[in-house]
Amino acid sequence: MVKSNNEWFDEIYKENKENMLKLADRLLGNPEIAAELVHEAFLALLQDINKVRQHPNPGGWLMETLKHIILNEVKAAKYRLEIPLAGNEIASDTDFYQPSLSDLLPQALSAHEKYLLIWYYEEQLSYEQIAARLGISVNTCYARMFRVKEKYKKLISNAQSM
Repeated sequence: MVKSNNEWFDEIYKENKENMLKLADRLLGNPEIAAELVHEAFLALLQDINKVRQHPNPGGWLMETLKHIILNEVKAAKYRLEIPLAGNEIASDTDFYQPSLSDLLPQALSAHEKYLLIWYYEEQLSYEQIAARLGISVNTCYARMFRVKEKYKKLISNAQSM
């Protein structure tokens, strides 16, 4: 009996996900980014599922795809511009001080997480613009923003419950 694309994908996913995560985490040293890049490799498989189903080694195809995605991420990271958050300028007596979003964000957020929130909420950049700024795919940008927003919500709810 011939498996449907969904059944075949589920099988390939279960067989390869853990090894791919281990490889990506070992190469990148960041489990969150590793998970995003593994996700991108599976998205690439879905985009070419009919072609990959004909491949003699779909697991090998996935690993090679993941290696290329990781290589591209590492190359792009070298050219990303890291912009420091605005310093806390002291307002003069005549100035009305309005805190920026960076002043209000929890200290537990990393600088990268703060950039994402500032770019999205304060600068009102789209996911596409943020992805272009970071040199990543829009899908990866969605995933990162989702995790940052969830982390922010958790930090805020913990702070309010204290």
